Amino acid sequence: MKKYAMLFLLLLTCSAYAQDAPPVGDYGTRNDIFGAPAFEFSQINGEFAFLAGGRFGWIINHQYVIGAEGYWLANDVPGPSTSSGQKPDLAMGFGGLTLEYIISPYNAVHFSVSNLIGLGAVRYDYIAADDNDDTYWVDEPMLNVYFRITEYFKIGVGVGYRYVADVDLERLENEDLSGFVGKISLNFGTYGKTLIP
Repeated sequence: MKKYAMLFLLLLTCSAYAQDAPPVGDYGTRNDIFGAPAFEFSQINGEFAFLAGGRFGWIINHQYVIGAEGYWLANDVPGPSTSSGQKPDLAMGFGGLTLEYIISPYNAVHFSVSNLIGLGAVRYDYIAADDNDDTYWVDEPMLNVYFRITEYFKIGVGVGYRYVADVDLERLENEDLSGFVGKISLNFGTYGKTLIP
């Protein structure tokens, strides 16, 4: 029984290695860059929010990514009522450093975990006041799946959560800007060959 168990573990290990091994002629030492328009779908202040933006980065040895990304609110989202009785729309955006680890990057369909850490700004639209804008911290971990279309293009779909801290704007709290996030990205770069045609 132990022999069969050892054989099973050996086959499993070989299978995992085969998934991560580079294709013939691709030695896994190249560094690449990519850029991508990206779109997020979330809730802000309890309302549907569509954020448009982009991301770019440096891919080290096919698996480690150091990059940056940023987004701005692209649809009308009403803010809470102010002390003057107004209910203006919110204007906001954020961006920062992104770190990402890609799992089995040579497969046609592969996964990654990523995290964006940075700063954002928010204000009430159409209100002229000295204290009408604020900055905040943002942390956005994501789980992503990529569909490789060609050696130079892949589509990314991700889910995650946006944590916001230090919001200090009238009647607006951290929780109003935090929430679950869905993301779609169109990634253009030099990714190398895939193991699966």
